[in-house]
Amino acid sequence: MAPQTAKVLIDTDGRWFLNYLNTIFKYYTQCSNEYEFERVQYALLLRHKNKLEEMLCAHSTNMRVWDKYVWTANYHNYFCDIHFNGEKDLKIDKKLLLSWPRNIKSRDL
Repeated sequence: MAPQTAKVLIDTDGRWFLNYLNTIFKYYTQCSNEYEFERVQYALLLRHKNKLEEMLCAHSTNMRVWDKYVWTANYHNYFCDIHFNGEKDLKIDKKLLLSWPRNIKSRDL
């Protein structure tokens, strides 16, 4: 396979999308050693996780927006499983990715 195939993934619906989290590996040349490189990767993924969790909570009542963050969070967790297996602190809790029934609001009418 061509090396650029790592830059693109296919979602469950068959659509292709850019594997943008793969860009964390470009920092290798900017780090002085392997330990520093691992720290940079960890910090970037942790920041990505924290921002997604913040957005999931902020948009929990707007399903159209929330669904997009759920999709991104699932991609984030997939990436962590592939490249950082065992680093549970980097993964987004699945409880944040579940939707629950709610009462009807005036904006629903």
